[in-house]
Amino acid sequence: MRIASLLTWLTLGATLASSARAQSASSPSTSAPPSTRIETSLREAARTGTLPGLRWPRFPDYRDELAEVYGAHQWRPLWTANGHPTPAARAAIDVLKAADNRALHPEDYDAAELDRRFAELSSESVAEQEVAWFDAALSVALLRHLSDVHVGRVNPRSLAVGINIAPKQLALASLVLDAAGTGRARELVQALEPKFVQYRNLLATYARYRAFPDSARRTRQLELAIERIRWLPLLDDGPFIVVNVPGFQLYGFDSIGGAGAPSLEMNVVVGKAGAGRATPLFEDRMEYIVFRPYWAVPPGIMQSEILPAVRRDASYLARNNMELFQGDGDFGTPVPATAANLARVASGTLGIRQRPGPRNALGPAKFIFPNDHNVYLHGTPAQELFSRARRDFSHGCVRLEDPAALAVWVLRDSTQWSRAQVEATMHAERSRKVNLARHLPVVIYYTTAVVRPTGAVEFYDDVYGHDARLERALAKGYPFGS
Repeated sequence: MRIASLLTWLTLGATLASSARAQSASSPSTSAPPSTRIETSLREAARTGTLPGLRWPRFPDYRDELAEVYGAHQWRPLWTANGHPTPAARAAIDVLKAADNRALHPEDYDAAELDRRFAELSSESVAEQEVAWFDAALSVALLRHLSDVHVGRVNPRSLAVGINIAPKQLALASLVLDAAGTGRARELVQALEPKFVQYRNLLATYARYRAFPDSARRTRQLELAIERIRWLPLLDDGPFIVVNVPGFQLYGFDSIGGAGAPSLEMNVVVGKAGAGRATPLFEDRMEYIVFRPYWAVPPGIMQSEILPAVRRDASYLARNNMELFQGDGDFGTPVPATAANLARVASGTLGIRQRPGPRNALGPAKFIFPNDHNVYLHGTPAQELFSRARRDFSHGCVRLEDPAALAVWVLRDSTQWSRAQVEATMHAERSRKVNLARHLPVVIYYTTAVVRPTGAVEFYDDVYGHDARLERALAKGYPFGS
């Protein structure tokens, strides 16, 4: 959800909840002090972050929010009045019962048990401890569900995925109070769902596959794909790039709110699986392009491959159009390949780079979004690799089938960069750095299920084993690694 629309919703929700609480406080049925037993039970659940009887009784991640919810309500029940459930409780339970419509699981939110207890509390008087349990359990379930819908169940950072969901965190206590005060739990959940067209397409496909028992594996892939959609960062209305690693594809989208069809698409080569070369998953912003780049050999490749080759063969550097340098990899100063300078390369005070040209490992351009992984997008002279179905051959960077097309797409705000102008710059005598007028979001992503704009679904192999790791994390249940 865009930040502005989310803030509008939260402001409206806070106003409605405040009004509802004010009306509740002035009514005879709730103006009396809360039952000591109910208050004690609610405080104990908030203090311990535990509620026996839930499928997943521990909720340390929501303990503070539960205290905030009931503290704002003077530790009175939120979902019951005079020992009986409210219409808002019915609406909230119905949302939880329909969690599978969002590729989540009603049993994770104790929906059936809450439904049973709703009927019990509606038809007869029960002990105050039972009232307190129902109330706290419904609040915990809704806290969990709201968060799960918006940012996913598993924090991607716990799986070494460099996507930060913190900017998307919600004022969950205010939202629960809103749902209890207005009875609009369904509308609230809908407002928090991802706005990507791919999300809606995946949900529709997930519903179809669930209808066929022999599709369990594919259904699971779709569920994992939907989980990862929820991780995606808040994006502006401008263009952004997604690289799907197991699909070996790059997509350029004009905006988050578009029709879902990418305006640019191309094959890519990614890091080799099972060789310590896997392309890392993260988000960042592209800042500039270098045309006719040098390839500055990364430290790992330097120590494991290049230096041993140079020591074995004195002609290696010349044959591969390489040189020693100091300073910046693209614009630094060449230095002689003496024994003393090679020793400085080994110690890390000098580097080795490959000069621009048709055999340069980076091809005619590289696209930089500075990151700790030293990963970027670039061309390649090895064009034959793009005809293969499985394309994990690199040391970790992402090789582009058509870097000129990406450059034109990235630089399209400028009238200077036609395809002909881009290609001319790629084949000029000197390297050239071009800063982007507007930094461009890039997400190095992983999903083994994609729904095309035509409605066709494509499934990919779990080349890095990330699906298996996410499945194991989800199988642990709440609190998912805490």
